[in-house]
Amino acid sequence: KLFNFTLGHGKNFFGNGYRSMLLSDVANNYTYFRINTTIGKFKYVQLYSNFKDISSSTYSDYFSMPNKFGAFHYLSWNIAPWLNASFFETVIWPGKDDNLQRGFDISYLNPVSFYRPIEYSIGSSDNSLMGLNLSANAGSNHMLYGQIMLDEFLLSQVRTTITHHWLRRQTTEWGWWANKQAIQIGYRWFDAFFAKNLNWRIEYNYVPPYTYSHTGGLLNYGHENQPLAHVLGANFHEIISILNFQRGHWYVELKNMYQVVGKDTGSSNYGSNIYLDYQTYENLYQNYAGQGITSEIFFNQLKVSYIILPASNLSIQFGVLNRVESNANFSYSTNYIFGGLSTSLSNLYRDF
Repeated sequence: KLFNFTLGHGKNFFGNGYRSMLLSDVANNYTYFRINTTIGKFKYVQLYSNFKDISSSTYSDYFSMPNKFGAFHYLSWNIAPWLNASFFETVIWPGKDDNLQRGFDISYLNPVSFYRPIEYSIGSSDNSLMGLNLSANAGSNHMLYGQIMLDEFLLSQVRTTITHHWLRRQTTEWGWWANKQAIQIGYRWFDAFFAKNLNWRIEYNYVPPYTYSHTGGLLNYGHENQPLAHVLGANFHEIISILNFQRGHWYVELKNMYQVVGKDTGSSNYGSNIYLDYQTYENLYQNYAGQGITSEIFFNQLKVSYIILPASNLSIQFGVLNRVESNANFSYSTNYIFGGLSTSLSNLYRDF
């Protein structure tokens, strides 16, 4: 009744959003051990994972890929029937450190400690992140939710950036490169516009440059060249609208997205690719989401499905998709008409 143990090779997701700033199911499957503990209004998740880095090494098979490991804590508290707050923390470390075969560090098995003090106690330079997830229900039809992920944080530098942008205090020391905080704000409306079974989600995600990155692939927040949080990595902001309707076995979904992404150029690191060494940043100050080659992306998709097996969401689906991307160097539009047989056994993101 209190504990649930899971050992597997798959994915995990923390949050209420379509995306997650904490841990999402974007990246490929990985081996993990998970402990869920439920006591009254509290739910506590311990997650230990074996990730792989394939960014700069040669390998012959899955087992020869360089190892990296992750330890996660997620404490969820139902403060009231309508309000939930969840605290998140994680640490990522390499399986081999300075030619020493480190493996899984048992120091991080401590189920209650904060990871940053453990880092200091063992003299490591591992990658530690912290976050918060909030959700609030207004009646049975409305939900507000949000997340914040703190990769690195210096209050004085955050204050300088805020006063520069909002209070118009002139300074050249705004946008310090190492202030990296990802933010999500979302809203869900069930039986939207007073139509039964019509649901609407609108969500805003913001990730500044260099967030989730580190000195390389063994310490960054990624697995097999894919981000562990948002599919776009970093250096962007986006707004998502998803409207869906289900009646019987029929399901219709309209998805619209607008993204502003700052892309890296050649050897220049503007903070989009989380696999680049963050010590190669371009500017000490005046960094902002979308810097570099600023690209605008419009993504629009209409999908109609007929569900055959609800348990696995096996369905026949047809749809149309339009994607437009433009920046200072090019502009193009891509159109698709698609159809096929689909399940929800594996969630693959193609909307970016």
